[in-house]
Amino acid sequence: MDKGRLHGSLGPMRGGRSWRGRGLVVVGSILAGALAAAAPACVGDDPKAGAGADATPDVPTPIADTGADTASPPDGSPDAPRPACDGSTDCDPKNCGRAGHDCEGGACVGGKCGFVELATGQRNPSHLVADGEHVYWVNAGSLALCDGSTSDGAVMRVKRDGTGLATLAQGQACPATIALRAGDVYWAVRGTGAFADGAIRRTPKDGSGSPADVAQVAAAVSFVVDDDALYYTSGAAPNGVFRLPLRLGATPTLMATNQDPLSRLGHNGTELFWSVPIRGDVFRLAKDFTPAGSAGLVPAAYHATGSYPGDVRAQPDGAAVFWANRDEHSIMRLATAGDAGAAPIYPNQGRPRTLVVDDAVYWWTLGQSALYRGSTDGTESARLLAAEKPTNYVNLATDATAIYVAHTDTGRILKLVKP
Repeated sequence: MDKGRLHGSLGPMRGGRSWRGRGLVVVGSILAGALAAAAPACVGDDPKAGAGADATPDVPTPIADTGADTASPPDGSPDAPRPACDGSTDCDPKNCGRAGHDCEGGACVGGKCGFVELATGQRNPSHLVADGEHVYWVNAGSLALCDGSTSDGAVMRVKRDGTGLATLAQGQACPATIALRAGDVYWAVRGTGAFADGAIRRTPKDGSGSPADVAQVAAAVSFVVDDDALYYTSGAAPNGVFRLPLRLGATPTLMATNQDPLSRLGHNGTELFWSVPIRGDVFRLAKDFTPAGSAGLVPAAYHATGSYPGDVRAQPDGAAVFWANRDEHSIMRLATAGDAGAAPIYPNQGRPRTLVVDDAVYWWTLGQSALYRGSTDGTESARLLAAEKPTNYVNLATDATAIYVAHTDTGRILKLVKP
């Protein structure tokens, strides 16, 4: 692979240099531009605090799309009158767009399912994950932009039909990334004060136990977990990427140094991938990599113009990884084998902020406040739904049949049945 070049419209990177011999490779780099401030630690760009206590509606509320790219209140919103359905696939929520396509409580407008509210009144919900039965997420708490002064975040769970809202952990100091492993929920807690008391924690996802620390991690923000180990970034010197085997008595291994504490980790079966948004870098590293000596690596920095890479997500088969370049307005794809390099497969996307990958790539754009779907090979894409009002920040998760949205600005967890 040409490690010093992004292929496609972005052109060559400057200062290309291979880390093949030492295990760490910069796979793409775009400078974040003239950023006035770093990204918020817990929730996202230009956050606004949600209002109200944790609550759930008695009945999931359908929200439909107008089909317009502007984020104005749609005709199919819960408060707007809708004409009676004639039984066609244009409006039948049990057969929306095609026979047997059930919107699971959402409205059907123009043959497209609409959002369903699973939970409302959440306090700055951010990262979320789903397992086919429940949706799990973290509420940052009263402050979307965490400053170490509060410990009122929570870890939440709701059934995918919008019932059974439950709090799995409360009193959390700026919880961030969330993940599932076996029967447990894992999440990162940035901490209070100077964030020295940050941690990565877990609790049984059925609510049967109490939270317990897996690792003490100052200013913990991002991590991934697999069957064997926990991989995480730390905001304390040396601002590294660490591996901690999930066994009693294990100690962490420093895998890479000089990484911004807001690095966003992703993984496939054999490799870690992470972005450093404010530097515009994307890196890859073998999961079993161990540096010679204890100092870890100080990776080379590559800088070009105009990017702000977000979460790095892998296809389920590990064949490619994807990320959103916010300031380049593009969805990037990197094949994990061969020498094709990273390339924008969906350009002109209106400041894409976050994405998730399974059978397809799903992403949210800030420019249109809309959700999009694209094939993993870049051959086709479509807008799925526009928000009924502009939003600054969302996070996404999927299961086999639906996409889930943590809508930070309005404090809601939403579901949309896949097309």
